[in-house]
Amino acid sequence: MRHRLGKGELQILRSVVQTLIPDTGVLPAAESDVEVSAPVSELLEGAPRRQFSSIRLALWALELSPPFYGRIGRFSHLNGVDRERHLSKLETSRFSILREMFVMFKGLTSIGYGRHPAVQKAIGYSARCEGPSVDESGQTGFRIDPDVLKPVEGDMEFDAIVVGSGAGGAVAAYEIARQGHSVAIIEEGAYYDKRTFSSDPIHALSTLYRDNGLTVLEGRPVIPMPIGKCVGGTTLINSGTCFRAPEHVLEVWRNEFGVESAHPEVLEPIFEDLERELLVEPVDTETMGRNGQLCMEGAASIGATGGPIKRYTNGCTQCGSCPYGCPLDLKQATHVSYIPKAMKDGAKLFTETKVCHVIIENGNAVGVNVESNDPNGRTQSHTVRAKTIVLAAGTVGTPEILSRSDFFKRNENVGKHLRVHPACWVGAKYREEVRGWDGIMQSYFVDQWHDMGILLEATFTPFPFAGPWLPGVGAAYKKALAGYTNLASIGVHLSDRSQGRVSQNRRGETVLSYKLDDEDASRILFGIQRAADIHFAAGAEEVYPHVDNIDRLKPGDQHKLKTTNLKSCDLKLEAFHPMGTARFGSSSKDTVTDQNCRVHGVGNLYVSDASLFPTSLSVNPMLTIMAFASLTGRAIGDRSI
Repeated sequence: MRHRLGKGELQILRSVVQTLIPDTGVLPAAESDVEVSAPVSELLEGAPRRQFSSIRLALWALELSPPFYGRIGRFSHLNGVDRERHLSKLETSRFSILREMFVMFKGLTSIGYGRHPAVQKAIGYSARCEGPSVDESGQTGFRIDPDVLKPVEGDMEFDAIVVGSGAGGAVAAYEIARQGHSVAIIEEGAYYDKRTFSSDPIHALSTLYRDNGLTVLEGRPVIPMPIGKCVGGTTLINSGTCFRAPEHVLEVWRNEFGVESAHPEVLEPIFEDLERELLVEPVDTETMGRNGQLCMEGAASIGATGGPIKRYTNGCTQCGSCPYGCPLDLKQATHVSYIPKAMKDGAKLFTETKVCHVIIENGNAVGVNVESNDPNGRTQSHTVRAKTIVLAAGTVGTPEILSRSDFFKRNENVGKHLRVHPACWVGAKYREEVRGWDGIMQSYFVDQWHDMGILLEATFTPFPFAGPWLPGVGAAYKKALAGYTNLASIGVHLSDRSQGRVSQNRRGETVLSYKLDDEDASRILFGIQRAADIHFAAGAEEVYPHVDNIDRLKPGDQHKLKTTNLKSCDLKLEAFHPMGTARFGSSSKDTVTDQNCRVHGVGNLYVSDASLFPTSLSVNPMLTIMAFASLTGRAIGDRSI
């Protein structure tokens, strides 16, 4: 369902973006020089009803709030100076909900403003990708022809159905199909590749992401969590980072949850196969770019361990647009790797088809009910039957489907135990030109404090997504944006013990909730301190910790993060790795699936995505998802189905 801002709400939004980015300094002004509110409004049209309603409420709350701060009239009627002062009060308010409202406004403005070529040219920014040509890169074999793809258009039957085409679905489908079984891969999103990717973030968010990229975890703080919804799933929009599951995590899965396959002897050969197929290689330190090199140099200076990140990007030497889809298709996302391999072995890919629920008869999964649009745009319902069903719709999508299936409505474990790897960006200003967009977007890791659940990764995101972590309003904010050339960034990732939940409300809407506990908040602050240490050791002049009421740190100020009475709601976080909502284990009392990834109590129904993971993985999860998908797919394919 599409939503639209009213005339009054658009006027409030215009006032916000004009105040944040006024007609001062060297950069173009919002609205008068480059249009911002209109593309942002377009993006909001695809937001879920709950998010859209919250944004509308925030706009009106801002509009009517000046009298509470001693000013007469509405926000949009104030002069520019008073509007700027008003937003500055929100940025530093003692009420976390007002600070979150400000960050939301700044984030939306950053996307709408940073997309413009005139702004990027003024900064000197260029989100480009470079690497070998397809002929030089070693990419050969079957490629998907998008012209033959279509939704499910009638009732059908296969040996196996795989729901989802991301890391888990694509690999499971390949393993089943290559053993001669008929497989249907059903994907809710559409197909895109290098021919149809766009460098416009508004277009990318509205085509490649669930909820137009506006998925959030409700709680204090509110945490944005981007999730892919397209052929290839989140593999299409991730940074290309490949970590194997840490042995200490696998040990917990074996000893505490009875997952015997979570053993290095079982998984190492599979990891080797995956890395060979996906052309995984470590980043070259000579070409990683200054953002990664500064992290590497700073870590070495303080004696912190780390190394170049391994990526499945097939010789890519310049990467600045991973969240938009790789414009060269060098990143081995599943739309260019495992899905073509599965289709070559006979699998059928159906796009733009929503799986509503699993059909269960006599204790066995026998099919799925789906919805798709006919050529006239009318929603049609169909039944696809199979002897085996594999749910690989992701940590949010899989419990959604299970919860809509009558058999699971009373299963209290479905959707629980959500972990998300909460993360934040710690930016820094250097005297030298960093040009963080030159080189590799995510290039170097620091694992010195991994035993505490802290992993640091040198990550420089595209300019339209980076604006929110720079402090200030108006002229001060524009000055910070104008200095983007001298900025570097380190991502702080937490292996969380906090938990959330995927559930449905009475309207049938999905609600993602998450409560960051004080211990995890303290560990994130520790990680921010260490990232600041690395920045300063590498020569940074000031650091932006992305913490409310501490907008910047000078060398020696790191103690402020420890001595200031900060709470979890003071952190400005994002999340990129949801997991755990259909976790596996030997006991059905506290898990959804058994150690072989089969759903407890139902025959022929499996799960193949990160929802399986019973604890936080502590590293980027894609390769581990693929490894367990390979095990599951081989086991299904080996038997007669």
